[in-house]
Amino acid sequence: MKPCVKYGEVFKKLRKQKGFKLTSFIQVGISPAALCKFENGKSMIKFDKFNLALSALSITLSEYEKCLKDFHLEVHEMLIKKTITIIISGEYDDLKECYVEFMRLNERACAIAVKSMYEKLSGDDLDWIGDYFDSLTYWRYIDLYTLYLMVDCLKVRQLAYLLEGFFISDGFYKIFNSQEHRGRFAHIVCKSVICLSYKGHEQMTKHFLDYINPQKFNHTMYTKNLYDFAKGYWCAEFESRIKGDQMMKKALLRFKELSAPGVSEYYEKICEKYKN
Repeated sequence: MKPCVKYGEVFKKLRKQKGFKLTSFIQVGISPAALCKFENGKSMIKFDKFNLALSALSITLSEYEKCLKDFHLEVHEMLIKKTITIIISGEYDDLKECYVEFMRLNERACAIAVKSMYEKLSGDDLDWIGDYFDSLTYWRYIDLYTLYLMVDCLKVRQLAYLLEGFFISDGFYKIFNSQEHRGRFAHIVCKSVICLSYKGHEQMTKHFLDYINPQKFNHTMYTKNLYDFAKGYWCAEFESRIKGDQMMKKALLRFKELSAPGVSEYYEKICEKYKN
């Protein structure tokens, strides 16, 4: 079953359960015909309108995601967690099995992103995944994770375009009212800041750091610490090597206190990769 079919089926069940008709969402810009196509898996609805439709049902995005998991989407989540564990451990050869599993699940984009961790991607792969990102109007968690893995492979202009698109989209903070989505997005921005700082893009990375400034962005303790780490790397590149290194060391120490074993070492390796 294709993901769009699952999204529509779940929404249809929730709509009927709440006693809403196909015509109940005209006020949020969704016609009965468009909603019917969505519920039958023939098309998708723009996320801003879909989020308004969920609000009309008094259902949060997180609650909707939990309903999706009843339709066996948890297999994606389990595979992502498996991939994360392998990447943190540094045993990249084991990712080949994850690549095969993502392809079996018809998640070609994430499969390509996983492959990028253990071998250089072909031009066809890069073109395909670039087109895939450009076509997205609804970013699932697996799509955000795919972008996270692809940060190093995308062209600067392409990566900047995608990040800026998130920030300027209508209802940005409503779109990421799921803690899981918001957390993964913070990972994407921080990894991008490190990658682009290494390439010398001072103002661009400062701009993106400001978007997830703790005064504006709803962080967890983990993502706040990740923000401090990325800011430290930026500082070391463009302001003060000593001050930046101190900030990163403090962040790495907190990772050891907050996270599972290996996470601190993982970020330390990322830092050393760009330093070298």
